[in-house]
Amino acid sequence: MSLSELKKLSNNERLSIMAKDDFEQKKEFSEPQALLKSKILEMSKYVNMQLHTKFHLCLPNCETDEAKDEIFDSKKMLVYECGFNTLESDLFRLKKLSVTDTDDLNELVVRSFGLWSFLKTIIGKKQSE
Repeated sequence: MSLSELKKLSNNERLSIMAKDDFEQKKEFSEPQALLKSKILEMSKYVNMQLHTKFHLCLPNCETDEAKDEIFDSKKMLVYECGFNTLESDLFRLKKLSVTDTDDLNELVVRSFGLWSFLKTIIGKKQSE
């Protein structure tokens, strides 16, 4: 089954099919498969990190409670455990990154390193002059 076909299935159906290939969503690996909290904190000085989901599920294909858990648990981890935007954050210094659902790696790199925001700021200043 192709990746695009898997994305169209409910999350339970997708996990069931992937389990046949020994996939486990919460499996622990000897080598890191995702960023550790310490690495997220270290990178946050240089990279804009944003909320998304824990396991990168196709949210429209999830049960409502499952989708809420994905979003809120991700937010809890990044905001409260890693010190990202909170209600006390300076509204003019909020950390954010918009990532589109395209396969354009170049755009992701430009956005994640803050260059996108920088260029928009520079272009905006030039247009207002």
